[in-house]
Amino acid sequence: LAGKAVVFKVKLNSITTPELPELDDEFAKDVSEFDTLAEYREDFRKKLADDCRKNLTEFFVLQTIGRNEKLTATDEDVDAEIAKMAENYKMKPEEIKKAIEPQLDQLKSNITNRKIQEFILANNK
Repeated sequence: LAGKAVVFKVKLNSITTPELPELDDEFAKDVSEFDTLAEYREDFRKKLADDCRKNLTEFFVLQTIGRNEKLTATDEDVDAEIAKMAENYKMKPEEIKKAIEPQLDQLKSNITNRKIQEFILANNK
């Protein structure tokens, strides 16, 4: 059947949508230690802001380390990663490269980040 067109017949019995709870004080009491939705929202905003600050700080520290140590994804790194992907998917590297072309910058970024993490682990004394 590989490579052949297939037709499926499906009988749809029903379509349902989940019922979401009302966003009110009762909801806040059920899902948190807060008595009011306003308190819950304020706490959520504070935690979100703290997480954002932490993530941005981490990002800039990692980028600075990468820049200072000249850690970047080379063409050879990208080709090696594509070769691994091709082997995993049992495809030709050229096919993988064409398929991921729109995400090539993301692949380079991932490789660079991995190099930075490996550098930090290797130099963590």
